[in-house]
Amino acid sequence: MLIAATADIHSPTYFDLFLKAVEELNVKPDVFLLAGDIVENGRVEEWERVYNVLFGKITCPIVATFGNNEFGKETQERIRSMFPDIHFLQDEKLVLNINNMRVGIVGTIGSIEKPTYWQLKNFPDVRKEFEERIKKIETLLKTLTVDFKILLMHYAPTFKILEGEEPFRWPGMGHRGYERVLVETKPDLVICAHAHNGKKKTFLDSVPVFNVALPLHKRIVIIDTKRDLKAGLEKFF
Repeated sequence: MLIAATADIHSPTYFDLFLKAVEELNVKPDVFLLAGDIVENGRVEEWERVYNVLFGKITCPIVATFGNNEFGKETQERIRSMFPDIHFLQDEKLVLNINNMRVGIVGTIGSIEKPTYWQLKNFPDVRKEFEERIKKIETLLKTLTVDFKILLMHYAPTFKILEGEEPFRWPGMGHRGYERVLVETKPDLVICAHAHNGKKKTFLDSVPVFNVALPLHKRIVIIDTKRDLKAGLEKFF
């Protein structure tokens, strides 16, 4: 199975880079994953430009979750309604049949240990929401019976993937509460983003975690699950 993944387009900021990356894509993926922050500062209209780049070029299922720049239920529902052919997941699971395999995807924005001032001001219960989300994602992963299990999220599930960012920023970029969840539920692959200067990949126990942020890679990340996840990931990067 070929998985294409990207995030942090922050359109219009990195729109031209995204356009170039899609134009240079020379494989036909089986699924295309978007790990949030597709647009900047809730600019829903920018989603149209991003979608138009994918239309016709990407013919496989597209699965997306939201980022902090698409924060808030109203913004997320507007985006969902605009693009019914994209599978948007916010604390939800989806099962796709790909190459005679049942592929399960759990999608979430994730959690951070230190909410932003804006989040605290506009969503007073956001700390509780972030903590409860960890339990919810654990339940979704445990109840997903498939051949291949993916966790798609925006924020980092471990500080290990944030190395390269300033350490004082790490609590505002991810939550270590997911580390135990990943070790115990053993998804086959974790896709995250948000860290433009973080590591491209790391492992939690045997679980591979990929940071697919577009500003980090300057291209669409392609993962061949049959080759790259079994043969070791070092050569892939």
